Amino acid sequence: MGNCCSKAQPVSSPKVQASYTPVIALFSSAGLMTLAMSLGMTGFMGISLGMLASLKLMDLEEFAKGFAKYDLVTRRFKSYGKVYPFLELAIALGFLSGIAPLATGLGSLGVGLSGGISVVKAVYLDKKELTCACIGGNSKAPLGVVSFTENAMMAVMGAIFIGMAVVSQSSSLAAAGLDGRAIAPLFAGQLSTRSLSQ
Repeated sequence: MGNCCSKAQPVSSPKVQASYTPVIALFSSAGLMTLAMSLGMTGFMGISLGMLASLKLMDLEEFAKGFAKYDLVTRRFKSYGKVYPFLELAIALGFLSGIAPLATGLGSLGVGLSGGISVVKAVYLDKKELTCACIGGNSKAPLGVVSFTENAMMAVMGAIFIGMAVVSQSSSLAAAGLDGRAIAPLFAGQLSTRSLSQ
């Protein structure tokens, strides 16, 4: 009977050994592929994000659970943790293909900013010691500078893609001999024609 009332001993969980090896392997492989194909920075981002997305998709449930520990959007909207890898893959394909540069840029900027803010809050403000879900749910890579750098690169590349899309659109309009003053009456004419026909 003496054991039933004794003080419970805290159960200690074994400390997980942190490892940057998967992160180094992934980005080194992406860098070598980029060099081999002469793709430049957008190619590097596309390949890296595509590889990261595939690692997350290998165990979507574990990724979403790990991501929810620090990502502010996932804490508010649980389904975002399961959508994120697909969004990351779409951004990767946008970087690699050049299709829909404005959408790619906006997506990359939004994801990068929200991810960077989440990492700063969790690691530097809340002082949490977490593993990064960036390379899948069972990652041993610590959340911190690598995660923040990845998100910062996404945000910067997103801003660059937005700028390129805007400049490209302006150049196309200029080549067609159109500018903002010439286009506005066209839209006004379409609107008034539509309102008359209804």
